Amino acid sequence: MKKRKIIVLTLLMVCMFTMPVLADDPTGMIDVGSGLGEVEKDALAEKILDIITSIGYFIGVVAVGALVYNAFRLATGDEKKRADAKSHIFYTLGAVILVGMALLIVGWIAGLLVS
Repeated sequence: MKKRKIIVLTLLMVCMFTMPVLADDPTGMIDVGSGLGEVEKDALAEKILDIITSIGYFIGVVAVGALVYNAFRLATGDEKKRADAKSHIFYTLGAVILVGMALLIVGWIAGLLVS
């Protein structure tokens, strides 16, 4: 029940903050580069991509380290440690997928800035 409340509250907050933005433009298209000159938009998009790519590389290195560590725990341990290592591997892979999706979204938004 508590998990359901958290999900509902999160969705309500997302709607609360995105609806006024979408209501501002009747076409539904948001010009994320409004107010920026051509040179500034390109530089901003490049800087955002550099920062996010660096963060992605760092998280990738940490994820590989976590996977190697948990693989050793999975290979050498009792049943409780093995089950714990399996769940940690699952969560690490989920985090890698989320970070990959975040990199795709940020790259898409940076592409909107350039175009």
